[in-house]
Amino acid sequence: VVGALKDPMLISLIVAAILSIIFGMTVKDPHTGKFERDTGWIEGTAILIAVTAVVLISSINDYQKAKKFEELYKQTTCKEVQVIRDGAKKSVDISELVVGDLCDVGNGMQLDAE
Repeated sequence: VVGALKDPMLISLIVAAILSIIFGMTVKDPHTGKFERDTGWIEGTAILIAVTAVVLISSINDYQKAKKFEELYKQTTCKEVQVIRDGAKKSVDISELVVGDLCDVGNGMQLDAE
């Protein structure tokens, strides 16, 4: 939410909305010469509602993108390999490899090595 509110366009819309509410409530209507306190706040409030909707939607979208990125990262870091450990063939996560493991390498396999 904070990142979305740093957008200069949204900041200018918020300022315009506040000014619209203030002027709508305190300045006389040039046609009638009366204060329009009943309806003077509507335009500014509509702008604030629109800005709130934009900020919420962009925040939800950013959150969903971050979750998908985390899932993708977990998928790429969790690789299982076939190893021969203590004379037996096992499937272990790549992060659990130890010195002495013999990796069973096949066609198309990707190996992370140092």
